[in-house]
Amino acid sequence: MNGFWFGISLIIGIYLAILLISEPLAQMIGFAAIPVSLLCLIIGIIIGNLVSLPSSWVRGTNYVKKNILQIAIVFLGLKISLAQVLDVGFNSLTLIISVFFIVFVLGLILQRIFFKEKELITLIGIGTAICGVTAIMASSSVLKSKEQNMAIAILIVVLWGSIGVFTYPFFVEWFFSTEISKGLFLGVGIHDTSQVLAASLIHFDINGNSVVLETATLTKLIRNLFLALLIPYLAIKVQSNSLNQTGLLKQVSKNIPSFVYGFIFFIFIRTICDQILVSSSIWDQILVWNHQLVSALFGFAIIALGLSIRIRELKDLSSSSIIIGLIFSLGVLLFGIIIIPIIG
Repeated sequence: MNGFWFGISLIIGIYLAILLISEPLAQMIGFAAIPVSLLCLIIGIIIGNLVSLPSSWVRGTNYVKKNILQIAIVFLGLKISLAQVLDVGFNSLTLIISVFFIVFVLGLILQRIFFKEKELITLIGIGTAICGVTAIMASSSVLKSKEQNMAIAILIVVLWGSIGVFTYPFFVEWFFSTEISKGLFLGVGIHDTSQVLAASLIHFDINGNSVVLETATLTKLIRNLFLALLIPYLAIKVQSNSLNQTGLLKQVSKNIPSFVYGFIFFIFIRTICDQILVSSSIWDQILVWNHQLVSALFGFAIIALGLSIRIRELKDLSSSSIIIGLIFSLGVLLFGIIIIPIIG
């Protein structure tokens, strides 16, 4: 086996080890769960900064970071059905769109203050508004963002999202009177899907009411659906910025990365199959397998990203990025406190 495959095998081994330790580690510190994505990134960074991998191994880890990530994005489309929007309700949709607007406005303001960090602000804003790590990695691939900015954005979104996991299950008891309102807040206030589920499970373990868990899950699901609009939009925007208006659509369709088409294709497959295979246990099992596959592929890509991060290269941007993430998170938190009691 050459170094390329050793690099890939290393990442798979790290991921399997993380799966083995994540639950015992969570129990050890007294929480319902620890986001696997957080462990993947942290452990990847630790190993990448403590161990110097051979260049042949790095070719394998770089392949995972780029190509396996794109494959993961394609299969992510199979987790999204347009029909699921109808299950969430008008209140959740109104709240989510309002949060998008708040994040957009905050992003414009922050880009004027931190004018040298426009790309980073965009990525953190996308992660805050939609679905955390997944949205950052997917949009970074389309925008061809700097790896350092993608890494920082993931760290910041995971950081503030993780703080939310450990605090928001208790916080909602102080500010919201109904179970639906609590679920709505957890669904929009925390960034990554795994973090929303972790916070909801912590709340369920404490209070034993499944309404919060169900509402938070459905709300987060509709947030994830907006990724189906974001990725094609960003792909078109990137191409249109570099082309003349003449023949734009033809050139855009030619130059959009192939994985974007795969992503859209699988969304339609999910939508159609949900209708014609309603009672199929085989289709349900396929969706379970796809969920496990996507989780693993994104885990591989996050570990590979962590292995490529050098902490000494991040220190110059750390203070501003923390402030940017804090402002986004506080903006969503304060907005949620004000608006959710009105619409929920």
